[in-house]
Amino acid sequence: RRHLHGEDTPHGDVAVTLHDLGLLLWDRGDWNGAEKFLRESLAMQRQLYGEDTPHEKIASTLKSLSSVAKEQGDLDQAEKLLRDALEMFRKVFGKDTAHLRIAVSLHDLGFLLHDKGDLDGAEEPYREALKMKKHVFGEDTPHMTIAVTLGRLGKLLHDRGDLDGAEEYLQEALAMLMKVYGEDK
Repeated sequence: RRHLHGEDTPHGDVAVTLHDLGLLLWDRGDWNGAEKFLRESLAMQRQLYGEDTPHEKIASTLKSLSSVAKEQGDLDQAEKLLRDALEMFRKVFGKDTAHLRIAVSLHDLGFLLHDKGDLDGAEEPYREALKMKKHVFGEDTPHMTIAVTLGRLGKLLHDRGDLDGAEEYLQEALAMLMKVYGEDK
């Protein structure tokens, strides 16, 4: 596409491919290479959709860059990028809309804050993610992503010393995972 449209002409397909290359390098553990392609993709997306325009692809790239920053050990930068992505997802899908992209970003924010040792700060994003995931999939529908958030909430409560609360969430996560994967797994 760069040949067809010119080296410096932004194109959606090129931006997507740059993002995909960044994810490929992330999977290979090449954080610097991943960051390079993701930043290139982000710059092109901003040219295409507008510097300050909320767009799902821009939010996705910010979220991917957050994952790279976390792997590089820059948890503050990872948090900033993830909060930017979350804010943009909320603008794209609606601030009060239950959407899986928002729920996953909230879960990831809780996980990141937990990793940073901010146990109090991690609880609200986890709880909001859990509520949203249950709304998306159904309150009584067993789903792996709901179980994962239940488990993380259990781990958080354990780390805060609330062993009874931790056990409740971990038991609920286990019961749901057994429904999802089968009793013999």
